[in-house]
Amino acid sequence: MAVITGGARGIGLAIAEWFLANGHRVALWDIDATTLAATAARLESPQRVLAVPCDVSSPQQVQAAVDAVAVDGYGLVGGIGEYEGSVRMAYVRGPEGIVVSLFEQIG
Repeated sequence: MAVITGGARGIGLAIAEWFLANGHRVALWDIDATTLAATAARLESPQRVLAVPCDVSSPQQVQAAVDAVAVDGYGLVGGIGEYEGSVRMAYVRGPEGIVVSLFEQIG
């Protein structure tokens, strides 16, 4: 399971397509809900693609997106990188659940 921020278009979408082509499931997070929905439909893999509208500059939205991935049973998620450059973050799944850590604001 890979979480791709900025996954509705551009580099994020290209990364998601690579993961899908190599047999992985992806969760696409993007602030543009309309483009995100269209991208997910175009990928035509509803069992392997989870589209989650998310503004990664908001810790609350990031936590909600992490929860959506966990609730949908997408399995263990090991990390995340922000490709658009506004926030870097990481999270891990431990015995108490998923913990989100926003560790650097860069833009």
